[in-house]
Amino acid sequence: MVGATASALIGVMNPLLTKLSGLLEREYGKLKGVGREVALLRDELSSMNTALEAVSDSEEEPSSQVKEWMRQLRELSYDVEDCIDVFVHRLGHHDPGDGLFRRTKRRLKALWSRHCIAGQIAELKDRAVLVNDRRKRYELDAAASSSAAIAIDSRLPALFEEMDRLVGIEGPRDELVEFLMGGINLAPQRRVVSIVGFGGLGKTTLANQVYQHIKSQFDRTAFVSVSRNPNVNKILANILIGILETRKLSSVHQKQHSDTIEDLKHKTFEDCKLISLIRENLQNSRYFIVIDDIWDKAAWRDHLRFAFPENNSASRIITTTRINDVAIACHFSHEDFIYAMKPLSSENSEALFFRRIFSSKEKCPPELEEVADDILKKCDGLPLAIVSIASLLSCKPVTKQEWVWVLNSFGSTVMKDQGSHELAVVKRILFLSYSDLPHHLKSCLLYLSIFPEDHTITRDFLISRWIAEGFITEQRGESLEEVGEKYFNELINRNIVQSFEIDPFSRREAYRMHDIMLDLMISLSTEENFATILDGQHCAPSSNKIHRFSLQCKSVERITWLRTTSFSHARSLSVFGDFNKIPPLVDLEVLRVLDLLNCSSLKDDHIENIGSLFQLRYVRLGNISRIPRQIGKLKLLQTLDLSGTA
Repeated sequence: MVGATASALIGVMNPLLTKLSGLLEREYGKLKGVGREVALLRDELSSMNTALEAVSDSEEEPSSQVKEWMRQLRELSYDVEDCIDVFVHRLGHHDPGDGLFRRTKRRLKALWSRHCIAGQIAELKDRAVLVNDRRKRYELDAAASSSAAIAIDSRLPALFEEMDRLVGIEGPRDELVEFLMGGINLAPQRRVVSIVGFGGLGKTTLANQVYQHIKSQFDRTAFVSVSRNPNVNKILANILIGILETRKLSSVHQKQHSDTIEDLKHKTFEDCKLISLIRENLQNSRYFIVIDDIWDKAAWRDHLRFAFPENNSASRIITTTRINDVAIACHFSHEDFIYAMKPLSSENSEALFFRRIFSSKEKCPPELEEVADDILKKCDGLPLAIVSIASLLSCKPVTKQEWVWVLNSFGSTVMKDQGSHELAVVKRILFLSYSDLPHHLKSCLLYLSIFPEDHTITRDFLISRWIAEGFITEQRGESLEEVGEKYFNELINRNIVQSFEIDPFSRREAYRMHDIMLDLMISLSTEENFATILDGQHCAPSSNKIHRFSLQCKSVERITWLRTTSFSHARSLSVFGDFNKIPPLVDLEVLRVLDLLNCSSLKDDHIENIGSLFQLRYVRLGNISRIPRQIGKLKLLQTLDLSGTA
């Protein structure tokens, strides 16, 4: 999608533009001969960033030309930042106590560096002009106003699923029914239940099952969906239509009633008028309204909540959302209830999976049971994924070869679909959580793709790496760590990152993404050339420049590739596993993050040139016998983690 790709690219460009502006303001005296070129370069990049902002909400699939233009702009942005970092480092800061010889030598060196860098900056500026000209030729700006393709609502199966095909829904349904209806004559106040959880957990299915179970006990009912880009006027109209359609009228008023519904379907009324009509129809009635898939507090706070009067008639409202803050905002009083969705248990996951394919587990051929267990482990209790993969397998030959193919290809097909409608549905629903993130959080989330499946991630560890990568910029009155904490909390708030306890005594928490969400992030990361991951499954070596490198798979083919590949543009290197060969540090001039804690074969001589990595900000080492003396040369180092050393 144009919007998601553009938004991710904005996440790369915004820190660069901030850096260029800061360089021009604070270091202009050092930019003799290149200051004008740097300013022109910044202006060209800023112009293209403005164009990206204009299309960042588009849901259209980008053309091959636009994809290529964005690829060129992304690589240009990385190259500009690398060039500026090298330039600032080579100019350095002089020591007032230096003698005449040292000062003369330093000035000659600075002149030569300025001459070399000036040529590079001029070349980058020319590239920026060419890339910007292509943007104008492709008329990317016009894409912002073009109409997007009509998407099929992926919630439809949840609304029309037969009860006997659902598994594990009875317990949650009965719990919510008890809260909504238990002691209804004793609790006449309006009540709200907010169902919250990760995409694909079955929030819409649960809300619909509760709705179908108890709607007959209310005078007025309606079930409406909001979506990520809500048309509040249409939502209000649909609520009113639902209310009117459940209203029992005498034949005398039926004609007028039908005309009103037709007007609502084909004419536009002001929001205030619609809210007044809704309140008028609900004021003296017991009503039950479901508002499904709310993404933004503003839609509820500024419009929807005013439509539902407190009439002491034991009225009830259900909302569903992926975002904790939205769930809290949808409450009228402290007596309202948040229901946090949980994944299916192993038993229910098995029952749902085998029921969709064979009608029961007993009918599954024994030779498929092991691969079925692996598939269910990948799904990790996510009903959407279980149903989608089971539906796909039910249409294929019942052979181990076919099932293994589905298991092994699932990570790559999450993004590319490969003709599978079922996996496209999974992608579309999970991708919404990524698309809805602000620009700066997209880079932070993509960064999780570099860690292996089931790798333990702690809060401070991840925030330190975000800071070192330059994803976090200071905000007025807040440190980088405080801003990083806000970013991290927002990913938790959106239920994209989930916590679990790793030490019951200290109650220390670690964090993870669902395996299928991780697969999606790996696919996006590869597509955006955000990171190169060698894990034996997801990514193969490519001709792209390597910006972030995660080494997770040891094989002869991979080791050979390591010897013949350039890592001169790598900003981070993370090694997980038993590797006795890593890229030579002397070649990693722009490296910011070096994580070798999990490199079990690390030796002292592997890091003997660490002092040459002038951009290094984060270092985590393990399995070494002594701390390299050259670490003292790392002037920008922010984090040195030696917890894994002797």
